Amino acid sequence: MLPIAEKIRTLRKERGITQDELASALRVSFQSVSRWENGQTYPDIELIPKIAAYFGVTTDELLVEKGESVLKEERERKRSEYYNSIWSENDPAKKCDLALRAFREFPDDYRFAVDALRELTSDAKPRDEGLPIARELCTLLLNQDTYAFGRTVALRWMYGYEDEERLSDWQKYLPEWSRAELLEFRYSETGNTVRMDYQKQANLFESLNRRFPLGAHRTFGNEEDTARSIVDGCHFTLRLFDLFRDPAEEVDLWIQKRAWTYLYLAKGYFRLGKADEAFDALEKSAALYEIIIQLPPDMELTCHSPLLDCISACRMNWFCPNEERSPAHQDSDYINICSALDGSDEQWAWFDPYREDKRFKSCLERIREIDYRYWTP
Repeated sequence: MLPIAEKIRTLRKERGITQDELASALRVSFQSVSRWENGQTYPDIELIPKIAAYFGVTTDELLVEKGESVLKEERERKRSEYYNSIWSENDPAKKCDLALRAFREFPDDYRFAVDALRELTSDAKPRDEGLPIARELCTLLLNQDTYAFGRTVALRWMYGYEDEERLSDWQKYLPEWSRAELLEFRYSETGNTVRMDYQKQANLFESLNRRFPLGAHRTFGNEEDTARSIVDGCHFTLRLFDLFRDPAEEVDLWIQKRAWTYLYLAKGYFRLGKADEAFDALEKSAALYEIIIQLPPDMELTCHSPLLDCISACRMNWFCPNEERSPAHQDSDYINICSALDGSDEQWAWFDPYREDKRFKSCLERIREIDYRYWTP
């Protein structure tokens, strides 16, 4: 096959041009272009400069067959030229077109797709024209094995740019908690300050709940070091709670988490042989548990903090902006201390040496009585 046949076909495909489009630009028939690319005929000599100019190459580049290393070097040079042109261009629409052209020529370089998507979601093109292209690019970035930063940025931009009813299209690409963070970005981009403030506080509340993992302890090779880590972590967690709540208020959105933290604190102290400290923590956990069980199902709680004044909850499992409160939300799973004290759950085996202690039995009976009152009509 003649070198020019392969060269025309390669240049055309790199630029995303059809044979019809090339034929129309050169004012020849579609069949002529097809025969050129198949090596059946050679373009007329007067067409060579026009073909070279159309593709932005020299006639020598079009006619001369080059070695693989030379071609690779030229492609890298062209890639660098695109990078420089994109980042030096100040007009968003032109920058977007450059990035799209570069991506068509270098479809394996997803950084050009990211560049184009950034400009599209910044309204470089009219929305009715830019949104379909943005969706296509974002889908490509998310479905291909692209680098993590490009995927994350693509999804972030689409959440700020996409139609409201189409947001669920992107949900399959991320876990639920990430969607909440993207919604915060969306409300910021769209100027919805009420929803943005709520979403920020909701995200902070959920983030703190994930980062207060019942003591944030480490697991060591021996039980004693692990127990010491649990005790230290629980004390640290309890101090953190008080940074986000009014310590004078017993009932707030942190009550269930605090009850569990005191239970874990008792567990650590029992393993270290510090029975007095363990029973003190266990009593505090039971007292909070009793309060939780007696809360009316539709009673809304707040954090008692100006940092988290937009959110409220019923029974700790549902929160909403204060201006959107709804009564009678479903009950949350109550904190079942019984399973920790009655020996039915192996993760509380550190309690075993104390189960015959009078104080332990007294605490267990108290919890059972609380449960009985809760479940008996």
